[in-house]
Amino acid sequence: MIAPLGQTFEGCQNVISAVLAEITRRSHLFTEVTGFPDNLDDYNGRASLPNQLPRLVVVLDEFNGLVQASGGPRGRLAQAATQVARQGRKFGVTLVLAGQDFTKEIVGPVRDQMTSRVCFRVATAITSRVVLGRSGAERLKLPGRAWSTPWELLQTYWAELPRLLDSDGLTPKEHMLAANLIREFGGRMTYEVLNGLGISRREAERVRADWLQRGLANVKPEEKNALYVNEDRFSRAN
Repeated sequence: MIAPLGQTFEGCQNVISAVLAEITRRSHLFTEVTGFPDNLDDYNGRASLPNQLPRLVVVLDEFNGLVQASGGPRGRLAQAATQVARQGRKFGVTLVLAGQDFTKEIVGPVRDQMTSRVCFRVATAITSRVVLGRSGAERLKLPGRAWSTPWELLQTYWAELPRLLDSDGLTPKEHMLAANLIREFGGRMTYEVLNGLGISRREAERVRADWLQRGLANVKPEEKNALYVNEDRFSRAN
């Protein structure tokens, strides 16, 4: 950690100041090796071991709000971020700007320095154009899907929020589904039954596999190996 996490506006200013000081330090170190290194890998290949430098990642979250709260695009923080973006790459400093929204005025001075841009679903085509230079992100539907530069459409990992579990390890939604299946369908968990309850084929496959693995359902050979709710499990839970 080059500086403590900036959890306040002043803290964020301190982080940026520390990064700029580090860039200045690294620029001096670059001049002390022979051959005029072009980038960090080139420098580390020429510098002695004690003077070799690690890569540095700087993340500014809620960048739009930070800039607006610090004097706008001409304010101190926005100017400092632009300076980091312009000078840092050569010295192994990677800048990441994140936020829920971006405006042209906020990101204009720094956007061209950001060679990699990722835009998840946004509310308007305007925001998509501000981030990517093109519309399209406003039409995204799948969780974790994004438009990007330079990779175009991509799929990122999607981590669901932790499920709220009762003391028996079952969610309220699982209790309701099991009760409905037992009451209305004798516990059967066929695709037809689940589809009739408004559950898509993909989700039905996931639920069946998950419940079978967790012992919430079992296969009944006498019913042509059909999958049924494990009523004993739910009766104990209740």
